[in-house]
Amino acid sequence: MRRGGAPRFATPAFWLIFVSSALSNVAYSTTAPVLPRYVVEVLGGGPALVGSLVGLSPIASLVVQPFAGVLADRYGYRVVSVASGLLGSAGVLLLLVSATVPGVAAGRVLFGAGGSVIATALMAWVLAIVAPERRGQALGVFGLGVWIGLALGPVVGENTFHLAGFGAVWLVCGALQLGSVVAALVVRHRADGFPPEETTVVTGENLAGGAAGPTDGAPSAPSAPGWRVAVRSVTRAGVVAGLVWATEGVLLTYLVLHLESRGVRPDGVFGGASVFTVFAASVVLARLAVGVLPDRIGARRSAVLALSCVAAGLLVVAAAGSFAMAAAGAVVLGAGFAPLFPSLTMIATERLPPSLRATGLGFFNAYIAVGLAGGSFLGGVLSGWWGEWSAFVAAAALAVAGLGVLAAEPGHGLRARPPAA
Repeated sequence: MRRGGAPRFATPAFWLIFVSSALSNVAYSTTAPVLPRYVVEVLGGGPALVGSLVGLSPIASLVVQPFAGVLADRYGYRVVSVASGLLGSAGVLLLLVSATVPGVAAGRVLFGAGGSVIATALMAWVLAIVAPERRGQALGVFGLGVWIGLALGPVVGENTFHLAGFGAVWLVCGALQLGSVVAALVVRHRADGFPPEETTVVTGENLAGGAAGPTDGAPSAPSAPGWRVAVRSVTRAGVVAGLVWATEGVLLTYLVLHLESRGVRPDGVFGGASVFTVFAASVVLARLAVGVLPDRIGARRSAVLALSCVAAGLLVVAAAGSFAMAAAGAVVLGAGFAPLFPSLTMIATERLPPSLRATGLGFFNAYIAVGLAGGSFLGGVLSGWWGEWSAFVAAAALAVAGLGVLAAEPGHGLRARPPAA
Protein backbone atom coordinates (compact mmCIF):
# COMPACT_ATOMS: atom_id res chain seq x y z
CA MET A 1 0.00 0.00 0.00
CA ARG A 2 2.96 2.34 0.53
CA ARG A 3 6.06 3.15 -1.43
CA GLY A 4 8.88 5.06 0.18
CA GLY A 5 6.71 5.82 3.19
CA ALA A 6 4.04 7.68 1.19
CA PRO A 7 0.52 6.32 0.69
CA ARG A 8 -0.29 5.26 -2.82
CA PHE A 9 -2.68 7.38 -4.84
CA ALA A 10 -3.74 4.73 -7.37
CA THR A 11 -6.73 3.42 -5.45
CA PRO A 12 -9.89 2.00 -7.09
CA ALA A 13 -11.67 5.27 -6.29
CA PHE A 14 -8.97 7.27 -8.08
CA TRP A 15 -9.09 5.09 -11.19
CA LEU A 16 -12.87 5.32 -11.38
CA ILE A 17 -12.65 9.10 -11.23
CA PHE A 18 -9.94 8.98 -13.90
CA VAL A 19 -12.13 6.80 -16.13
CA SER A 20 -15.04 9.20 -15.64
CA SER A 21 -12.85 12.11 -16.73
CA ALA A 22 -11.34 10.26 -19.69
CA LEU A 23 -14.74 9.16 -21.02
CA SER A 24 -16.07 12.71 -20.71
CA ASN A 25 -13.08 14.06 -22.63
CA VAL A 26 -13.41 11.41 -25.35
CA ALA A 27 -17.08 12.33 -25.70
CA TYR A 28 -16.22 16.01 -26.05
CA SER A 29 -13.57 15.39 -28.72
CA THR A 30 -15.73 12.90 -30.64
CA THR A 31 -17.84 15.74 -32.03
CA ALA A 32 -14.84 17.79 -33.18
CA PRO A 33 -14.43 16.46 -36.76
CA VAL A 34 -18.13 15.73 -37.32
CA LEU A 35 -20.04 18.79 -36.12
CA PRO A 36 -18.71 21.20 -38.79
CA ARG A 37 -19.73 18.74 -41.51
CA TYR A 38 -23.14 18.33 -39.87
CA VAL A 39 -23.71 22.10 -39.88
CA VAL A 40 -22.84 22.31 -43.58
CA GLU A 41 -24.54 19.16 -44.88
CA VAL A 42 -27.63 18.96 -42.66
CA LEU A 43 -28.27 22.54 -41.57
CA GLY A 44 -27.05 24.11 -44.80
CA GLY A 45 -24.82 26.58 -42.98
CA GLY A 46 -21.59 28.24 -44.03
CA PRO A 47 -18.31 28.95 -42.25
CA ALA A 48 -19.85 31.67 -40.07
CA LEU A 49 -22.55 29.34 -38.73
CA VAL A 50 -19.99 26.57 -38.22
CA GLY A 51 -17.81 28.85 -36.14
CA SER A 52 -20.75 30.16 -34.13
CA LEU A 53 -22.20 26.75 -33.24
CA VAL A 54 -18.85 25.10 -32.55
CA GLY A 55 -17.83 28.06 -30.37
CA LEU A 56 -20.95 27.90 -28.20
CA SER A 57 -19.62 24.98 -26.20
CA PRO A 58 -16.38 26.60 -24.98
CA ILE A 59 -18.26 29.86 -24.34
CA ALA A 60 -20.76 27.98 -22.16
CA SER A 61 -17.85 26.31 -20.37
CA LEU A 62 -16.27 29.66 -19.59
CA VAL A 63 -19.53 31.11 -18.27
CA VAL A 64 -20.31 28.24 -15.90
CA GLN A 65 -16.78 27.50 -14.66
CA PRO A 66 -16.94 29.87 -11.67
CA PHE A 67 -20.27 28.34 -10.60
CA ALA A 68 -19.17 24.73 -11.14
CA GLY A 69 -16.96 24.65 -8.08
CA VAL A 70 -19.53 26.40 -5.91
CA LEU A 71 -22.08 23.72 -6.77
CA ALA A 72 -19.59 20.91 -6.10
CA ASP A 73 -18.65 22.34 -2.70
CA ARG A 74 -22.29 22.85 -1.76
CA TYR A 75 -23.84 19.57 -2.95
CA GLY A 76 -20.86 17.18 -3.09
CA TYR A 77 -18.60 15.95 -5.86
CA ARG A 78 -20.58 12.83 -6.73
CA VAL A 79 -23.95 14.58 -7.02
CA VAL A 80 -22.56 17.34 -9.22
CA SER A 81 -20.49 14.96 -11.38
CA VAL A 82 -23.52 12.79 -12.08
CA ALA A 83 -25.89 15.70 -12.68
CA SER A 84 -23.51 17.52 -15.02
CA GLY A 85 -22.74 14.30 -16.90
CA LEU A 86 -26.45 13.77 -17.48
CA LEU A 87 -26.75 17.38 -18.61
CA GLY A 88 -23.97 16.86 -21.14
CA SER A 89 -25.61 13.66 -22.39
CA ALA A 90 -28.89 15.48 -22.86
CA GLY A 91 -27.10 18.18 -24.84
CA VAL A 92 -25.49 15.86 -27.34
CA LEU A 93 -28.58 13.65 -27.70
CA LEU A 94 -30.62 16.76 -28.44
CA LEU A 95 -28.90 16.72 -31.85
CA LEU A 96 -30.72 13.46 -32.57
CA VAL A 97 -34.19 14.93 -32.20
CA SER A 98 -33.72 18.50 -33.41
CA ALA A 99 -31.88 18.98 -36.68
CA THR A 100 -32.33 22.75 -36.49
CA VAL A 101 -30.04 25.65 -35.72
CA PRO A 102 -31.76 26.45 -32.38
CA GLY A 103 -31.68 22.77 -31.42
CA VAL A 104 -27.98 22.40 -32.19
CA ALA A 105 -27.24 25.67 -30.38
CA ALA A 106 -29.10 24.50 -27.27
CA GLY A 107 -27.35 21.14 -27.44
CA ARG A 108 -23.91 22.74 -27.66
CA VAL A 109 -24.64 24.98 -24.67
CA LEU A 110 -25.81 22.05 -22.54
CA PHE A 111 -22.89 19.87 -23.67
CA GLY A 112 -20.29 22.55 -22.95
CA ALA A 113 -21.78 23.48 -19.59
CA GLY A 114 -22.09 19.86 -18.44
CA GLY A 115 -18.56 18.99 -19.52
CA SER A 116 -16.96 21.92 -17.72
CA VAL A 117 -18.85 21.30 -14.47
CA ILE A 118 -17.96 17.60 -14.35
CA ALA A 119 -14.30 18.42 -15.04
CA THR A 120 -14.10 20.76 -12.05
CA ALA A 121 -15.98 18.40 -9.72
CA LEU A 122 -13.81 15.41 -10.65
CA MET A 123 -10.59 17.39 -10.20
CA ALA A 124 -11.67 18.49 -6.73
CA TRP A 125 -12.65 14.90 -5.94
CA VAL A 126 -9.13 13.71 -6.77
CA LEU A 127 -7.64 16.28 -4.41
CA ALA A 128 -10.04 15.15 -1.69
CA ILE A 129 -9.15 11.45 -1.80
CA VAL A 130 -5.37 11.65 -2.38
CA ALA A 131 -2.85 12.28 0.38
CA PRO A 132 -1.17 15.72 0.13
CA GLU A 133 2.27 14.22 -0.51
CA ARG A 134 0.99 12.41 -3.61
CA ARG A 135 -1.32 15.07 -5.08
CA GLY A 136 1.14 16.28 -7.71
CA GLN A 137 1.59 12.79 -9.14
CA ALA A 138 -2.14 12.06 -8.93
CA LEU A 139 -3.07 15.29 -10.72
CA GLY A 140 -0.53 14.54 -13.42
CA VAL A 141 -2.05 11.14 -14.12
CA PHE A 142 -5.59 12.50 -13.84
CA GLY A 143 -4.78 15.19 -16.41
CA LEU A 144 -3.85 12.53 -18.96
CA GLY A 145 -7.59 12.01 -19.45
CA VAL A 146 -7.63 15.22 -21.49
CA TRP A 147 -4.91 13.92 -23.80
CA ILE A 148 -6.64 10.55 -24.12
CA GLY A 149 -9.74 12.43 -25.21
CA LEU A 150 -7.81 14.44 -27.80
CA ALA A 151 -6.14 11.29 -29.13
CA LEU A 152 -9.20 9.00 -29.32
CA GLY A 153 -12.21 11.30 -29.70
CA PRO A 154 -11.67 12.54 -33.28
CA VAL A 155 -10.83 9.00 -34.43
CA VAL A 156 -14.00 7.60 -32.85
CA GLY A 157 -16.12 10.39 -34.30
CA GLU A 158 -14.76 10.23 -37.84
CA ASN A 159 -14.90 6.45 -38.12
CA THR A 160 -18.38 6.23 -36.61
CA PHE A 161 -19.63 8.81 -39.09
CA HIS A 162 -18.24 6.94 -42.08
CA LEU A 163 -19.70 3.67 -40.81
CA ALA A 164 -23.17 4.77 -39.74
CA GLY A 165 -23.74 8.51 -40.20
CA PHE A 166 -24.39 11.49 -37.99
CA GLY A 167 -27.01 9.88 -35.76
CA ALA A 168 -24.63 7.12 -34.75
CA VAL A 169 -22.00 9.70 -33.76
CA TRP A 170 -24.43 11.48 -31.44
CA LEU A 171 -25.48 8.15 -29.91
CA VAL A 172 -21.87 7.08 -29.32
CA CYS A 173 -21.04 10.46 -27.83
CA GLY A 174 -24.05 10.29 -25.52
CA ALA A 175 -23.13 6.75 -24.49
CA LEU A 176 -19.59 7.84 -23.63
CA GLN A 177 -20.93 10.65 -21.48
CA LEU A 178 -23.31 8.25 -19.73
CA GLY A 179 -20.36 5.93 -19.13
CA SER A 180 -18.66 8.82 -17.36
CA VAL A 181 -21.75 9.15 -15.15
CA VAL A 182 -21.72 5.44 -14.29
CA ALA A 183 -18.04 5.56 -13.32
CA ALA A 184 -18.71 8.47 -10.95
CA LEU A 185 -21.71 6.68 -9.47
CA VAL A 186 -19.76 3.58 -8.47
CA VAL A 187 -16.89 5.38 -6.72
CA ARG A 188 -16.81 4.12 -3.15
CA HIS A 189 -15.44 7.01 -1.15
CA ARG A 190 -18.29 8.54 0.84
CA ALA A 191 -21.41 9.50 -1.05
CA ASP A 192 -20.81 13.21 -0.61
CA GLY A 193 -17.26 13.11 -2.01
CA PHE A 194 -15.56 14.46 1.14
CA PRO A 195 -13.20 12.24 3.16
CA PRO A 196 -13.97 12.51 6.87
CA GLU A 197 -10.51 13.75 7.78
CA GLU A 198 -10.80 16.68 5.38
CA THR A 199 -14.37 17.83 5.90
CA THR A 200 -14.45 21.27 7.55
CA VAL A 201 -16.87 23.97 8.40
CA VAL A 202 -15.94 27.25 6.74
CA THR A 203 -15.82 29.87 9.47
CA GLY A 204 -14.06 33.15 9.93
CA GLU A 205 -11.35 31.32 11.90
CA ASN A 206 -10.77 28.80 9.10
CA LEU A 207 -10.62 31.47 6.43
CA ALA A 208 -8.03 33.29 8.47
CA GLY A 209 -5.92 30.18 8.65
CA GLY A 210 -7.06 28.82 12.00
CA ALA A 211 -7.85 25.24 12.86
CA ALA A 212 -10.91 23.56 11.45
CA GLY A 213 -13.07 21.12 13.28
CA PRO A 214 -14.49 17.94 11.73
CA THR A 215 -18.16 17.72 10.91
CA ASP A 216 -20.50 14.82 10.43
CA GLY A 217 -19.34 14.39 6.83
CA ALA A 218 -21.92 16.53 5.04
CA PRO A 219 -20.43 19.29 2.89
CA SER A 220 -21.28 22.63 4.37
CA ALA A 221 -22.33 25.62 2.30
CA PRO A 222 -19.61 28.25 2.03
CA SER A 223 -20.12 31.30 4.19
CA ALA A 224 -20.99 34.59 2.50
CA PRO A 225 -17.37 35.64 1.81
CA GLY A 226 -16.31 32.11 0.89
CA TRP A 227 -16.21 32.61 -2.86
CA ARG A 228 -14.19 35.80 -2.40
CA VAL A 229 -11.65 33.89 -0.35
CA ALA A 230 -11.51 31.24 -3.06
CA VAL A 231 -10.90 33.86 -5.74
CA ARG A 232 -8.12 35.51 -3.75
CA SER A 233 -6.48 32.18 -3.02
CA VAL A 234 -6.31 31.03 -6.65
CA THR A 235 -5.71 34.35 -8.39
CA ARG A 236 -1.93 34.27 -8.57
CA ALA A 237 -1.75 30.68 -9.81
CA GLY A 238 -4.73 31.41 -12.06
CA VAL A 239 -2.98 34.38 -13.67
CA VAL A 240 0.08 32.22 -14.33
CA ALA A 241 -2.13 29.49 -15.76
CA GLY A 242 -3.91 32.01 -17.98
CA LEU A 243 -0.59 33.31 -19.29
CA VAL A 244 0.82 29.88 -20.05
CA TRP A 245 -2.39 28.49 -21.56
CA ALA A 246 -2.46 31.54 -23.80
CA THR A 247 0.76 30.14 -25.24
CA GLU A 248 -1.09 26.89 -25.95
CA GLY A 249 -3.81 28.91 -27.69
CA VAL A 250 -1.13 30.39 -29.95
CA LEU A 251 0.37 26.96 -30.58
CA LEU A 252 -2.91 25.27 -31.45
CA THR A 253 -4.08 28.05 -33.74
CA TYR A 254 -0.96 29.17 -35.59
CA LEU A 255 1.60 26.37 -35.56
CA VAL A 256 0.71 24.88 -38.95
CA LEU A 257 0.40 28.31 -40.57
CA HIS A 258 3.77 29.35 -39.13
CA LEU A 259 5.54 26.25 -40.37
CA GLU A 260 3.84 26.45 -43.76
CA SER A 261 5.16 30.00 -44.15
CA ARG A 262 8.64 28.54 -43.55
CA GLY A 263 8.24 25.92 -46.26
CA VAL A 264 7.06 22.97 -44.14
CA ARG A 265 4.11 21.19 -45.72
CA PRO A 266 1.05 20.96 -43.47
CA ASP A 267 0.22 17.28 -44.03
CA GLY A 268 2.14 14.01 -44.14
CA VAL A 269 4.21 12.18 -41.54
CA PHE A 270 6.74 15.00 -41.40
CA GLY A 271 4.21 17.78 -41.93
CA GLY A 272 3.34 20.66 -39.65
CA ALA A 273 0.29 18.90 -38.22
CA SER A 274 2.48 16.04 -37.02
CA VAL A 275 4.27 18.42 -34.67
CA PHE A 276 1.07 18.35 -32.59
CA THR A 277 1.47 14.60 -32.25
CA VAL A 278 5.06 15.07 -31.07
CA PHE A 279 3.89 17.69 -28.57
CA ALA A 280 1.08 15.53 -27.16
CA ALA A 281 3.30 12.45 -26.93
CA SER A 282 5.97 14.49 -25.15
CA VAL A 283 3.47 15.71 -22.56
CA VAL A 284 2.26 12.19 -21.85
CA LEU A 285 5.73 10.62 -21.68
CA ALA A 286 7.17 13.42 -19.55
CA ARG A 287 4.23 13.29 -17.15
CA LEU A 288 4.67 9.55 -16.72
CA ALA A 289 8.43 9.89 -16.30
CA VAL A 290 8.59 12.87 -13.93
CA GLY A 291 5.06 12.93 -12.52
CA VAL A 292 6.44 13.01 -8.97
CA LEU A 293 8.41 16.21 -9.61
CA PRO A 294 5.93 18.61 -7.92
CA ASP A 295 5.80 16.31 -4.89
CA ARG A 296 9.58 15.89 -4.72
CA ILE A 297 10.85 19.46 -5.19
CA GLY A 298 7.73 21.47 -4.43
CA ALA A 299 5.03 22.88 -6.68
CA ARG A 300 6.64 26.30 -7.11
CA ARG A 301 10.08 25.10 -8.11
CA SER A 302 8.45 22.59 -10.43
CA ALA A 303 6.40 25.39 -12.00
CA VAL A 304 9.51 27.54 -12.47
CA LEU A 305 11.34 24.76 -14.30
CA ALA A 306 8.25 24.07 -16.39
CA LEU A 307 7.73 27.70 -17.40
CA SER A 308 11.39 27.95 -18.37
CA CYS A 309 11.00 24.94 -20.65
CA VAL A 310 7.84 26.37 -22.19
CA ALA A 311 9.56 29.69 -22.98
CA ALA A 312 12.59 27.91 -24.48
CA GLY A 313 10.44 25.54 -26.55
CA LEU A 314 8.35 28.40 -27.97
CA LEU A 315 11.48 30.28 -29.04
CA VAL A 316 12.75 27.16 -30.83
CA VAL A 317 9.41 26.79 -32.62
CA ALA A 318 9.46 30.50 -33.55
CA ALA A 319 12.84 30.02 -35.23
CA ALA A 320 11.99 26.65 -36.80
CA GLY A 321 12.34 26.30 -40.54
CA SER A 322 12.03 22.53 -40.69
CA PHE A 323 9.98 19.72 -39.21
CA ALA A 324 12.97 18.46 -37.22
CA MET A 325 13.55 21.79 -35.51
CA ALA A 326 9.85 22.32 -34.82
CA ALA A 327 9.61 18.80 -33.39
CA ALA A 328 12.59 19.49 -31.12
CA GLY A 329 10.84 22.60 -29.84
CA ALA A 330 7.65 20.59 -29.32
CA VAL A 331 9.56 18.07 -27.19
CA VAL A 332 10.86 20.85 -24.94
CA LEU A 333 7.36 22.35 -24.82
CA GLY A 334 5.89 18.98 -23.84
CA ALA A 335 8.45 18.59 -21.07
CA GLY A 336 7.38 22.00 -19.79
CA PHE A 337 3.63 21.48 -20.02
CA ALA A 338 3.76 18.07 -18.32
CA PRO A 339 4.27 19.30 -14.72
CA LEU A 340 2.50 22.65 -15.14
CA PHE A 341 -1.06 21.49 -14.59
CA PRO A 342 -0.39 19.59 -11.34
CA SER A 343 2.04 22.24 -10.07
CA LEU A 344 -0.25 25.22 -10.62
CA THR A 345 -3.30 23.32 -9.35
CA MET A 346 -1.44 22.52 -6.13
CA ILE A 347 -0.41 26.17 -5.72
CA ALA A 348 -3.96 27.33 -6.39
CA THR A 349 -5.53 25.08 -3.77
CA GLU A 350 -2.89 24.93 -1.03
CA ARG A 351 -4.48 27.69 1.08
CA LEU A 352 -8.09 26.67 0.55
CA PRO A 353 -10.08 24.77 3.16
CA PRO A 354 -11.44 21.54 1.65
CA SER A 355 -15.02 22.85 1.65
CA LEU A 356 -13.94 25.65 -0.72
CA ARG A 357 -11.59 23.61 -2.88
CA ALA A 358 -13.94 22.99 -5.79
CA THR A 359 -15.04 26.64 -5.73
CA GLY A 360 -11.43 27.69 -6.11
CA LEU A 361 -10.83 25.18 -8.90
CA GLY A 362 -13.82 26.54 -10.79
CA PHE A 363 -12.30 30.02 -10.85
CA PHE A 364 -8.84 28.57 -11.59
CA ASN A 365 -10.19 26.74 -14.64
CA ALA A 366 -11.89 29.95 -15.78
CA TYR A 367 -8.47 31.62 -15.91
CA ILE A 368 -7.26 28.80 -18.16
CA ALA A 369 -10.25 29.21 -20.48
CA VAL A 370 -9.66 32.95 -20.75
CA GLY A 371 -5.99 32.31 -21.47
CA LEU A 372 -6.74 29.91 -24.31
CA ALA A 373 -9.13 32.36 -25.93
CA GLY A 374 -6.86 35.33 -25.35
CA GLY A 375 -3.85 33.54 -26.82
CA SER A 376 -5.67 32.87 -30.07
CA PHE A 377 -6.74 36.52 -30.29
CA LEU A 378 -3.28 37.88 -29.48
CA GLY A 379 -1.69 35.50 -31.96
CA GLY A 380 -4.05 36.69 -34.69
CA VAL A 381 -3.23 40.35 -34.10
CA LEU A 382 0.54 39.80 -34.07
CA SER A 383 0.46 37.42 -37.04
CA GLY A 384 -1.35 40.06 -39.06
CA TRP A 385 1.27 42.66 -38.19
CA TRP A 386 4.56 40.80 -38.40
CA GLY A 387 3.86 37.17 -39.23
CA GLU A 388 3.19 34.02 -37.23
CA TRP A 389 6.73 33.85 -35.82
CA SER A 390 6.05 36.97 -33.77
CA ALA A 391 3.09 35.27 -32.07
CA PHE A 392 5.41 32.54 -30.78
CA VAL A 393 7.97 35.06 -29.53
CA ALA A 394 5.17 36.88 -27.69
CA ALA A 395 3.96 33.57 -26.28
CA ALA A 396 7.46 32.92 -24.92
CA ALA A 397 7.34 36.36 -23.29
CA LEU A 398 4.03 35.40 -21.63
CA ALA A 399 5.71 32.32 -20.10
CA VAL A 400 8.51 34.53 -18.78
CA ALA A 401 5.87 36.88 -17.36
CA GLY A 402 4.43 33.86 -15.54
CA LEU A 403 7.82 33.36 -13.91
CA GLY A 404 7.69 36.95 -12.73
CA VAL A 405 4.24 36.51 -11.23
CA LEU A 406 5.40 33.47 -9.26
CA ALA A 407 8.59 35.17 -8.09
CA ALA A 408 6.65 38.21 -6.87
CA GLU A 409 4.48 36.22 -4.45
CA PRO A 410 5.26 37.34 -0.90
CA GLY A 411 6.14 34.71 1.66
CA HIS A 412 7.01 31.98 -0.83
CA GLY A 413 10.64 31.92 -1.86
CA LEU A 414 11.17 29.87 -4.98
CA ARG A 415 14.34 28.44 -3.52
CA ALA A 416 12.59 26.99 -0.52
CA ARG A 417 12.43 23.25 -0.29
CA PRO A 418 9.04 21.58 0.06
CA PRO A 419 7.94 20.67 3.57
CA ALA A 420 8.78 17.18 4.72
CA ALA A 421 5.97 14.71 4.13
